[in-house]
Formats: sequence, structure tokens, C-alpha cells
Amino acid sequence: MWNGCWSVYHCNDRLCITKKGFSVSKCIVVFYLLYNTVFRRYGTNLYLGFQIPEIKRKLYGSIFTAVNVSVADHSDEELCNFFANKWDDTVYIMEEFINAEINSYDAIIDSHGNPIFEAGNVTPMSIMDIVNNADNALFYIVKDLADDTRHLGRETAKSFGVRSRFVHFEFFRLLSDHEGLGKKGDLMALEVNMRPSGGFTPDMINFARETDVYKIWADMVAYDSTQKPVGTHHFCAFAGLRDGKNFALTPDDIIEKYDDHLKMVERMPDALADAMGNQMYLATFDTEEELHTFFADVTRQKEPDVSVTSEAAEMVES
Repeated sequence: MWNGCWSVYHCNDRLCITKKGFSVSKCIVVFYLLYNTVFRRYGTNLYLGFQIPEIKRKLYGSIFTAVNVSVADHSDEELCNFFANKWDDTVYIMEEFINAEINSYDAIIDSHGNPIFEAGNVTPMSIMDIVNNADNALFYIVKDLADDTRHLGRETAKSFGVRSRFVHFEFFRLLSDHEGLGKKGDLMALEVNMRPSGGFTPDMINFARETDVYKIWADMVAYDSTQKPVGTHHFCAFAGLRDGKNFALTPDDIIEKYDDHLKMVERMPDALADAMGNQMYLATFDTEEELHTFFADVTRQKEPDVSVTSEAAEMVES
């Protein structure tokens, strides 16, 4: 059995296994494997990819499908059966699933490579899980950027020679020790974007810093500096709630209870709802406890009516 960071992929009618990683320019299906085993389960969750129409996007002219499907209850025989019946003309990639949350570094960099504004967000849940499980979408802008995130963000900007850009870098913060990658709490590089974070994130940063990143960016382009002040720091929460769930609080209840904290309340476009929920709330908070209480409150669902269930059971028995 193999431990560590193993990469398994099918290429040119060969099954290739390497511990040094791989480079494939066109891939169609990506497989995620949780923890450090390929064909053994040990009671952990294995994640495999399958061609599911809802999760497709174009990548360099190929169809790229990233699907995260738990097969923890499936047998080794089923896993081997998959390999026995794989498509011969398809490139396959298998890699370890990383037990982590995303921490971002969002900054505006001047023409000398120096940040003139910095912030960051935490995304505690996978977008893939949100889509696959039709779940709510939750993430937030941090009140203060962690020192290690700031350090790695600045070093990444230097490494890529970033000049005159609004950047969004993503790192994994490990939620458990991971052999070959680091200890719980460590950061590892994930993604580099030479653009702002998408969706409502720039507005969330504005609310979290009492400033205007659009103005700061324009100042950077025009003057290579900015005089735009940054105010008091807050957490800014995004809660995208999914239609069809039996929430304990109605939209009116949420607005009434969190009126002093809410900054935006909107319906998400259907094109974005799969990944971001249908009903969106942005709210600011001064403490992390208030932030997580808000998330728990708005996502809490009604308790099932036991009396109705009991009455139905009695009717069946009679």
C-alpha cells in the first residue's frame, strides 16, 4: 500500500504512479482521495470523481470535470472495478484530498511590488461540497489578517513579480496533520489569481474595513499610491441560504434580529445559486463569537414535529 502524496493517472494507455507529482495539460476527470491511501479505506472517507453533468467547465478546450463524491461505504472491489472499466481514451488523475479550510490573501500591489492594502477571507467549506450536497454557502472576511497569511501572501507576490495588481491568493490551512505537507494549522499554497476575489467579496472587504477598495485600486492605477483611509476593522459574513430547506428563521426574522449588522440582503441569480445559495445576507460583526452565532442562527432548521409523527404512527397501527 502507498502512503504519502501519490499521483495516479492514465496516460497513453499506461497507468502511471509517481510520488513526485505530474504535469498533464488536458484532463477530463479529477479524483480526490482523502488521507494517504489509494486502495484501502481504514474507515476514512474516499473521494472519487465521476462524470456528472452539473459540474462541468471548459479548460483549455477540454471538458474538465471536478467531482467530489464520498465512497466511504463502498468496497475495495467497487474501487478496483472502476479502474477495470475506465475509459481508455480518457486522462485520469488521482490525488489526495486535503483536510483544510481556505485562507486567502487579498491585496492591492503598487508598481514597486509593495502592498498598499491587504485583507483576507476564510472559506470553511468546499464549494464542490456546496454544489454536490445542495448546501448553504458560508465564508467571511477576517477582522485582522493572520501574520502567517500576510507573510506568505507578500512572499508569493514577490515570487511572481507582481506589479500594479489587485490579487487574490488562496492557501490551505490544514485542519489536521498531513504527512508530507505539514502540521495542523500550517498553511500550504493552493491558488494564485491576478485579480480580485469574485462575487461580493470586494464589497465585503469594504464593509469589513470601512473603506473603498475600488477607489484604492483606481488610486494605485493613477497615482501608484492612495490616500483613501481605512476605518475600524470588522468581520464580514456571507451567508447564502439554499431554497427548499426548512429554516427556523424566516427572511423577515433574520432582518429583524440582525438589522443593526446587515449590509446587504439579495436574491442570488440562478446561474450562481448552485455554488452560492439562493438568498444572500452580508453582515458585519466585531467578534468571532458573534460571527459564528450568526452562521448557526441563519442556517438552523426547524425541529421535526414529533407529535405529528406520533399521530401518523397511531393511525397506521389502528
